[in-house]
Amino acid sequence: MNLWALLSAFAVLAAGIPPIYFAIRLRGSRASFVVLVLLLAAAFLVHGVFHLLQALSVQEDAVESMETLSAVLILAFAVAYWSLREAALSLAVNVVLHSVAIASLAATLAIFLLRLAGLGRGHRGEAMDFGAAFSVFVSGWMATELLEVVSPASWTEVNEALHLAVLALFAVWMNARWRWALRRARVAP
Repeated sequence: MNLWALLSAFAVLAAGIPPIYFAIRLRGSRASFVVLVLLLAAAFLVHGVFHLLQALSVQEDAVESMETLSAVLILAFAVAYWSLREAALSLAVNVVLHSVAIASLAATLAIFLLRLAGLGRGHRGEAMDFGAAFSVFVSGWMATELLEVVSPASWTEVNEALHLAVLALFAVWMNARWRWALRRARVAP
């Protein structure tokens, strides 16, 4: 057990209590500040859980997932805080958010393309069928999102049509696949 991480967990969890109290006291009067302090409280609480998991030497994936969620909540708080405080900073915030969005889309595309590359290595069966089709659709979706970001403005209508086509096919496939799976589950003993 990591004593420093445990002490950090208690400190950050304790820091999350005043914003919750503040939000409860402000409810109904200033909604923008209530959202702001709830984001701060959530960031503190999730970061406290991250340190607690770290102190307890929980599986690394769970610890990193909690750290990532904590970072996203802290970023959301920072964006909300800036938007309430400084209108001039909104341009900088938009640039940061745009960069985060592009990086997230690219990372998601890479993950599902790597998943597709790994599926072809001797795996057979229904799970592979679902995983491969799902990965193709998510990869197509992320690719159309990235194409929209990097293509010239004159391609807007083409990008939107392609984006709609991929998402519509994805929706049709998901609905058909889940209905088939539901019917099959009802028949299974």
